[in-house]
Amino acid sequence: MTTDYRGQKCAIYPRVSSDAQAQEQKNSLGEQEREARAYAATLGMTIDDVCVMQEVYTSTVTHRPVLNRLLATMRERGVRHLIVDAADRLTREGSAAAGYFLTVFREADITLHVALEDLIVNDDRSEREFMDLAFAAKKDNTQRTARSKRTKRGYARDQGRYMRGNRCPYGWRDEAVEWDDRGRPLNFRKVHDERTYGELGFGENSYAQTPFATREKMLRQAQQGLSSLAIAD
Repeated sequence: MTTDYRGQKCAIYPRVSSDAQAQEQKNSLGEQEREARAYAATLGMTIDDVCVMQEVYTSTVTHRPVLNRLLATMRERGVRHLIVDAADRLTREGSAAAGYFLTVFREADITLHVALEDLIVNDDRSEREFMDLAFAAKKDNTQRTARSKRTKRGYARDQGRYMRGNRCPYGWRDEAVEWDDRGRPLNFRKVHDERTYGELGFGENSYAQTPFATREKMLRQAQQGLSSLAIAD
């Protein structure tokens, strides 16, 4: 391990894309931060605690509120090293997105460190390695999403049960059926969304009265041979 960075200040950026991930031990923000702190200690770097910022956010490449604030704070405080525990904390959108972040860091004179890979991104070779890691993360994420969708289809086909995802199918809604001791919902069931559009704040709808009624009407029209464009019109 190099000693070139001993005594230099560093920042830490733990990130997950959802609250559920933040609560899973293997993906926890705390675990990411501990990994990054241990890495900083091996290089003898000094952690600027003002520049340790956690983010729970699903976002595009450029829209990262906490990361953008962190980079501004690093510039103000003269911190020139940023530690993440793994490449996919920055992006799972592939090499092009990784290249965007490397350009941002280069222009800000910030050196990126990937703790779990013992990778210091400071030359052409290490930049290529980081972009390869980002590509692998994108591929892994795509495969995991495909497996999840396949499992959900299997449950729906074999058991008539729709597995809860981030969002209900249109015309349905989640209804809580179990709560923890703090009153927070733990489990849900899918029910028809029979709330009127007025209740939802959209005003009256002449097409149908409720989201579920809209869904049913759209399906009937599709079965009658109407195109998606005709139904939308």
